[in-house]
Parts: sequence; structure tokens; C-alpha cells
Amino acid sequence: MTKEERAVELFKQGYACAQAVSGAFCEELGLSLEKALEISCAFGAGFSLSRNTCGTLSAMGMVAGTVINDHTPQAKKQVYAHVKELSRRFEEHFGTTQCSELLKNISRKSSLKPMERDEQYYKERPCVALVSYAARELEAWIEEYRACLLYTSPSPRDA
Repeated sequence: MTKEERAVELFKQGYACAQAVSGAFCEELGLSLEKALEISCAFGAGFSLSRNTCGTLSAMGMVAGTVINDHTPQAKKQVYAHVKELSRRFEEHFGTTQCSELLKNISRKSSLKPMERDEQYYKERPCVALVSYAARELEAWIEEYRACLLYTSPSPRDA
């Protein structure tokens, strides 16, 4: 099963968009599936139903930061550059990074309760496409990033 398929499967099981993406990449996060789902739970629906930055993009940032694997303050520049590029691509593809714009044709419920997942839910929302795109693009970015590391790191003969 690809990361994209796993993310869509998790989303269709009822997990939030951010959970679906982070759950599909739990190994890259160095976490169990359960812990990845716990950590990313609040990021769904544009950060806890606030409809700000799309949760799939937030999850992409979490995973990219972990893949870069440098927690020092100096690493922020590198992490920001990569996540900004992922964000740029997302916006180029969908026209925005904001959940409120992505769901502009969907009425906003004032309730803090997530909506029931039924056929109508999936029919009205682009969320499955967002989850699919995020997982696919993130997997491709990880491959590119790791290939660049291999290409630019010194060979054992150079040591």
C-alpha cells in the first residue's frame, strides 16, 4: 500500500486530514500510528475546526521537519525553506492553503463537533483529494530530499 493509499484509507476511517497524512508517515516521524494520530489530532479542519491552514499541509510540515532531522535553532532556515516550497506547490495546485477557501462552498457549523462522515460528506468536500495530494507530494519530496543527501554527502573513500 502506498503512503497515498494509506492516508486516504485513514481519512475514510474518520480521522482528520492532518491525522491521515501524519498517520501514513508515522514511520518517518519515528512514531507508532497511535502516537502520530494523537499528535496531529488538533491540526485537522484548518487547526481544530478554525479553517486556517489546511491540516494536510500542517502534517506535511511536521513530517518534513522530522525527515530533515535537525532540531537545532540553526536548522529552522532549512526547514522553513523546504516547507515553504511544499506550501507553494500546494497553493499552486489548489489556489490556496487556507481550509476556509478550500471549503468555501461548505457551510460552517458553529459546533465544535466534527461532522458525520457519510456519502454526502465526501461528495461535498475536496478533502480526500487534499489528503491524496499531500501524501503523494510528501512521499515524492522525501525521495528527492534523501536522494540529494546521498548525492551531496561525502563518500566513504573521501574520509
